[in-house]
This record gives sequence, C-alpha cells and structure tokens, in this order.
Amino acid sequence: MLHSLQDVKTGRGRAAGALAELRQVLWQAPGGALGEILGELGELALIADAAEVAVIAETLQRGEHTSGEAPLAIGDWVCSHSRRYPTGATCARSVKLAGHIAKKVLPDRLAEAVLSGQAPVAPAAVAADEMQRLLPDLQPGFVAAGWDAYTELAFAGDVGEVRKLRPALIAKYGDGDEGKDDERDRSRACLSGGASDGGALVDYRLTLDAESAAVLEGALGSLTRPVPGPDGEPDPRPWTNRRAHALIDLLNRATKKSDGDVVLGRSSTHTTVIVDAPSPAAPGLRTGPMHTTRSTGPTVGIPISTTQPSCAGCTTASSTPDISPRRSRPGHRARRTTTESGLGLTPGSYQHAVAAYRAGPTVA
Repeated sequence: MLHSLQDVKTGRGRAAGALAELRQVLWQAPGGALGEILGELGELALIADAAEVAVIAETLQRGEHTSGEAPLAIGDWVCSHSRRYPTGATCARSVKLAGHIAKKVLPDRLAEAVLSGQAPVAPAAVAADEMQRLLPDLQPGFVAAGWDAYTELAFAGDVGEVRKLRPALIAKYGDGDEGKDDERDRSRACLSGGASDGGALVDYRLTLDAESAAVLEGALGSLTRPVPGPDGEPDPRPWTNRRAHALIDLLNRATKKSDGDVVLGRSSTHTTVIVDAPSPAAPGLRTGPMHTTRSTGPTVGIPISTTQPSCAGCTTASSTPDISPRRSRPGHRARRTTTESGLGLTPGSYQHAVAAYRAGPTVA
C-alpha cells in the first residue's frame, strides 16, 4: 500500500512509462491476450478519471483556484494545468461532479463509487443531474430510493439508460402536470460568458430546454449544409464548424438589413425572427432565409419566438395559438398572423418540431 503522495507520484511515473512503451511490445501478446490488455487499460482509465475528480474536489475544498494574484474559475484552473482539457466545456462534467462531492450533495455510496472508479464519470455526472431534477417531484421518503436507483445506473455506465429513468418515473407516477417540468427545464437554460482560450478563440456554453433547442435546430437547418467551392471542390469545414458559422449568420441577419428589409422595428429585448415558408409538400422541419421585421407583422413567412418552431404538417391560415397549452403566460402567446403561403403555427406543429428535435439532428 502506498503511504505518501511521493509514493503515488513515483508509481504514476512508472505506470506512464510502461504504457508509453506498450505499443512496442504488443507483438508479443499471445492469442486472446489483447482483449485482456484492453480491459486493463479501461480500468486504468476509469481510475485516472476518478483521481482527477478527487483532485478537483480537493481544490474546491481548499479554494486553491481562487488564491494567488490571479483567481480563476475552477474550469479555467483545470484547463491551465491539464492539456487534456483545452477549454472549460471539455472538463465540465468532471468539474460539476467534483463540485457535488466537495459540497457533499451526493450520497456516500455514489460519491465513493465515483472516487473509486467503479462508476464512470460521465454516467455518474448525468445521474447526479437527473436526480437533482427529480428531487422536487419526490416525497421525502423516496429520496434515498431515488439515489440508490441512479447509483445502480451509474455503475452500469450507460448514459442513455440513466437519462431514461426520470421521464419513465414521471410518466408512470407523475400527477400529469408536464408543464411544471417544462418550466423547470426552461429555468435552467443558460448561456455562459465567453471564455478565451488565450488565443483568438472564445468558448461559450449554451444549455437549452427541448423546446428552445428545437427552435435552434430548425433555424440552423439548411444553413449547415456543405457549400462547394467555386470550382466544385468539397466544403472543408467540419459539421460543427458549419453550425457555428450558421449561428453567426443568423445573428447577423437579425441585426442588419437584408435585401432592403427593415430590422429591429422597436427598441426591445425581443426580436422576431421570420422563417420563409417553404412548400407544404416538403417533409419535416424546414427553414429558409431568416430576417427580422417590425412588430406590424410579416406578409410572407412564419414568425417564431424562442419557443415557437415551425412544422410542415400544419396548414392553418390564420390563428392565435397558445404554443404550449400547458402555459398561459403572455410571453408564450403567439400573435395572430396570416401568411401568403397559408402555413401557420399551431400547437400541433410545435409538438412535431419538438419531436423532430428529440429524434436528433441530421449530420451532413
């Protein structure tokens, strides 16, 4: 057993050296041994992830990241010391999990499972988040059972299965007030301030509820498709790069004049975005060029707010829909509009859009 930090550092150095030379001796492995080696490497990776969480939790408890002449957010502190994490977003799960452990939010069994490497970091972090979301809906007597269930799922290591538990419980035992859960999701939406990586790039983290995410995905739409070069050469940009460019393009169109259209017709924090209405024959979510307009209303296009995506299957010419029937706040009311294409927004089209988002975007 190791008894000092120096013993641990010495052992880590030896292990790192051995792993660095592994590829040079793999040819010596007999039949069937490669799978065993791979399993051992997986266990080492889990232990390394657990050790990282322990270090971050200790740092939070000591407040070491905020001491000195240049206090740092914990994510920035991690990035400054580990080349594994180039930005705060890349270490977010480990940082959040370490924060839960440092504040003793997690029950002892789940915390120990994480710190011992028995529960992988990713499913454990999701389990903690999902349980936090479920807590307001649980009677006090069922909290311990809920944590036990999520701990077992964290042990199994399947993030998808972890995410399925809360919706399944609400569907089976909930009181039918789905709107309350949706409102809670909306209250958790956030856009971080930009964090520079030390160069010319700035990292943002955006978290949205399913409804708002459906709007974003629908708005990006065809703008993320590859654009061939002037001589027909393929677009060299990866999908994530095209999405970033599409988002900035949308924002530029929302704040500048486009084809002579007037934008920002009033001084307000609300900007109406217009999606040109396509042919009703085209299936699925569809978007076209987008621009802003005065509040007097468009003559062509579908007005959408941050909670109103458009959908092909709804053809109401004129309506005043409540996009989410479960909500009645004025901010969620869609104003009356008539489009020359005859395509309007209804609660049904909204639900189709959310369903299309949950099915996942198409990666071109």
